[in-house]
Amino acid sequence: MLNLTKSNGDVIYTNERIEILKVGGKYITEPVTLEEGNYAVTIFLIVNSENEVLYAVPKAGSPMANAVAHALPYNFSVSGDVPMNLNVEVLSLESQEPEAFGYTSFIINVRNGPTFQLAVFERRETGSLSLIEDQAFILNGYDTLRQFTLGAKTNTVQFVEDTTQVYTLIVLSPGYTRDLRKVSYTQLKAARDGKPLTVILEPAVTFVYYTTQFNGYYMRLNYSGNYGHSLLIDLGFPNYVGYPNVQLICGMNPL
Repeated sequence: MLNLTKSNGDVIYTNERIEILKVGGKYITEPVTLEEGNYAVTIFLIVNSENEVLYAVPKAGSPMANAVAHALPYNFSVSGDVPMNLNVEVLSLESQEPEAFGYTSFIINVRNGPTFQLAVFERRETGSLSLIEDQAFILNGYDTLRQFTLGAKTNTVQFVEDTTQVYTLIVLSPGYTRDLRKVSYTQLKAARDGKPLTVILEPAVTFVYYTTQFNGYYMRLNYSGNYGHSLLIDLGFPNYVGYPNVQLICGMNPL
């Protein structure tokens, strides 16, 4: 069970249940995807299927705080797309009172909102479909309300509590087209009749281009004249160097 906040105070997770996997004799959580920035783990508990707390990370200033390397809050930073591992030490609660860990109690309220099933497929060159891993986000306008790491399976996804509001569901995977659709839980339930929502991603050329010289009209990579060995992306503004509303010009010679 995880509580996570950003350095500016924005709450990312509250009583978020994250699965724990045993890999090579060690226990790890399933991957969590975060944007670049500074974060703090404020609560980290290991619970059983009945939501009984078995292990916990003590809070700073509590009697048990010195028994671990990092008492809570545990501050860390995410930089770019570089994967990172956060080593968290937990202590058994056996014969211990919550106050020894800095808690008033270990009674927790798990957020059990409505759920739906989501399966994402890639379309292969042969035309066949195969389940893939990817990321999904639920947005309300520009605000990200929920984000998930999806496995190559039919995933059970927790929806937003308001089942009538229309949100934006985005599914992303590197090297594939983005799937974006407007959804509400009521519509999902009625349309799917209990069946998984199926998303099919098509192969695509995708990239992230970082530049400090972007004038609002175009981006250019490796330009050498006459569009040889170049990639020009125009955002659609007209009358740029005689190419009105150019969207994409590729002139890269094969190796």
